[in-house]
This record gives sequence, C-alpha cells and structure tokens, in this order.
Amino acid sequence: MKRSLFILLTHLFFLEAKELFTPEKISDYLIESNPYISTIKNREKVAKEKIGFYQGAFDTTLSAKYDDKEYPASTGEYSEFFVKKKIENGLELSTGYRRAEGTQELNNIKTGKSGEMLLGVKIPVIAMIKGVNSHKRDLDIAKIDGIKYEYNSENGLRLLNFEIFRSYYTLIYRKAILNFEKELLEKAQERQSFVENRVKVGSLPELSNIEVEQQIIGREQRLFVATTDYENSFTDFLRYLNISKNEFNSRYRLTDILDVSIEDFKFKDALETAKENRPDLKMLEFDKDKLLIDRKTADLLKYPKLNLSLYGVHDLKYGNGFKVSIGMDFPVERSRYESKIGQFRENLENIDQTKRKKLIEIEASIRNIIESLKILKLNIENADREIKLVKRLEDAENRKYRVGSSNLFLLNQREIYSLNTQKKILQYKLNYILLKEQLKAQMGVI
Repeated sequence: MKRSLFILLTHLFFLEAKELFTPEKISDYLIESNPYISTIKNREKVAKEKIGFYQGAFDTTLSAKYDDKEYPASTGEYSEFFVKKKIENGLELSTGYRRAEGTQELNNIKTGKSGEMLLGVKIPVIAMIKGVNSHKRDLDIAKIDGIKYEYNSENGLRLLNFEIFRSYYTLIYRKAILNFEKELLEKAQERQSFVENRVKVGSLPELSNIEVEQQIIGREQRLFVATTDYENSFTDFLRYLNISKNEFNSRYRLTDILDVSIEDFKFKDALETAKENRPDLKMLEFDKDKLLIDRKTADLLKYPKLNLSLYGVHDLKYGNGFKVSIGMDFPVERSRYESKIGQFRENLENIDQTKRKKLIEIEASIRNIIESLKILKLNIENADREIKLVKRLEDAENRKYRVGSSNLFLLNQREIYSLNTQKKILQYKLNYILLKEQLKAQMGVI
C-alpha cells in the first residue's frame, strides 16, 4: 500500500513539474525554422529579392571598346571607355573618353592623338512626360509584388493557423475520449471481483463470470481503438510544431478538458471584420494596382517613340563641340495599343468579378458558421442536461444490479449509453470550437 502511494505521489509530482501546454504555446513554435512557416514565407522573400534585381536596371555601368583594323584600303584604331547611369524617370546619363586614328568607316569619328572627353544625356521625351518607362514599370511592379506577397504570407498563415488549431483541439478531444474508454474498462474490471465473489457464494450463476470477461474484452478493444486515434492525432499535431513526441512529453502535459467559451457573434460585425482583414482580398487590390501601372505603360504605344540625345565633346586638340540627335518611330497602325487596352479591360473586370465572388463566398460561409454555432449552443445545453439524467439512470441501474434486481446486460447498456452521451457532448463542443476557429479564419483574425 505504501509503495503504491509512493508511486502515485511521484507520478503526480512529475506531472505537475511539466508545463501545461495551452493553445497560446503554439505560437512559440511557429518560427522561421519551422518548415511549415518557411515554405509560406519563401515566396515573400523571393518577391523582395526581385526588387533588387529590377533596381539593378538603374545601376551604374562601365563599358569599354577597342578596334584595330587593317583593311586593304584603310587602317584605323579606335578605343573608348564610358560610364553610364540610367535614372528612374528615363534619362540616361553618360560620360567617357574616346580616341580614333585612321579611317573610321562605320562611325565617322575623328579625334586628336590625345582623344576627347564626352558628356551626354539621352531623353525619351514621351516616356518622361508620361512618367513611365519599361524599367520603372518593372521596378514598380516588383515593389507591389513585395507588399502583395507579405499579404500572401498572412493568408497562408491564416489557413495554416486554422489547420493547427483544428489538429490541437482534435487531439484534446481524442484524449478525453481515451479517458472515457479507460473509465468504462475500469468499471468492468472492478465489477469482475464483485461478480467472482457472488459466484463463489452461489448468488450468481457461473455464466456471470463469462459475461463480465466478455465485457472486459470488448471494452479493451474499444480502448485499443481510442488509443490508436489519440496517438495518430498526437502525431498529426506535433508535425506542425516540428518537435518530437519525446521532447514534447518531457516538457509538457496535455489537458483532457475541452473548454468551450460560448459567444454570440453578429453577422454584420463579422463580415465587416473580414472585409477589413482578409489578406486575400487585399491581394486583389494589389493586382489591380499592377494593372494600372501596365495601363500607363500601354499608353506609350499610341504615341511616337521620340528620343532626344545631347552630347558635349571636349577634344584635347580640336577644342569643344556638341551633337544633337532626334529619333522617332511613329505607329501608323495602333493594333498593339488597342489589343493591350482590351487585355487591360478584361483583366480589370476579372479582378472585380473575382473579388465579388470571393465576398459572396465569405458572406455565405460566415452566415452558415454563425447559424451552426447557434444550433450547437442549444445542443450543448441540451446535452448537458441529458448527461445528468443518464448518469442518474446508470447509478440507479448499478444499485439495482448490486442488490440483484438487474442484470449485467442492462447495466452494460446503461454504461455504454452514458459513454455515448459523453462522447456526443464532447463532439458538440469540438464542433463549436472548430467552427469558432473557422469563423476567425474567415474573418482574417489570427
């Protein structure tokens, strides 16, 4: 007796020494090293790296060239070195040095032996007036994608959050079911000694021992199934935390109580919260912003492509000079422009319709969840009253059995019915909790 008491106290001591694992602890494991988090964050990181790539279009560049030719009718030597810099508004600045000797058939350049210094600017006139060019467009879209994929990460976390909490509360539900099955088995095991004693004194037939043994075997089988369900749920939950079962068990203990906080949710409030918070809705707005940038770029197609270049030259022998050049391409037919504008209209309409569709789905989902929560609230209240009644009936049947006015079959039926009622209320509570988590996910609340 003393040894059993010591073992029990030791078990309780180590149990209390472990920290109770609460839902709030889950966030401690949702960190960058967790593969479930890193895979969600990866696209956001890639999008931000793309900003640097497109920003590179405005990097300063160095260029050098050297030609040495000896043709039958001419000879020449040419060398140049330039520093170029593109500006986001479309300007291209350049400065450098060049030297040409002999006959330069291709570029008609002549310099003194010491060469000449150049300073120039290239101006895409229409693009500057409109405030857009291809490089700026790529950079602006990359910046929008960087923000968009932050919301994409939030959306992924929103969905992952629901899956993790669904797994956690299912685990607690399975643990509670396991405990119920253990209690059911213990009742039959405790009854076995009572039956054996009654059989010995002749107040019960020998068949009663077989009946109680059959009950124990059946309840052991139920316990095996409940244990398997619990262990599978445990494994399913721990994979989200990226932690082993041994490590978890050494640090934490799980509750076996499925606490339910009954709340009244207002449909309009929930819907407004979803409209404000849902990251997937915000992502659609960024898609629209990207389209508007493309629209501004497409407008350039209806204008001439007009480039103005100005170059100042200082030759160390011949002195100063300049060069002005104008180049223009004029679209006589505007099929590319009209097609691009048509694509823009269709894409913009698709985004608007996608948003309308998503809002309809969100509204229907929130409405259904809130209505289901109301029904579950009533079911939980009714089941609470029912469990009190079936427990009283079970106790009464047990007393009747002990005084010989009932039988093992009826008592077994009462106990099974009590267990099923307990399972039923647990299922109601689990469904209520999961619906609340689903409502949070629909509202975009993490």
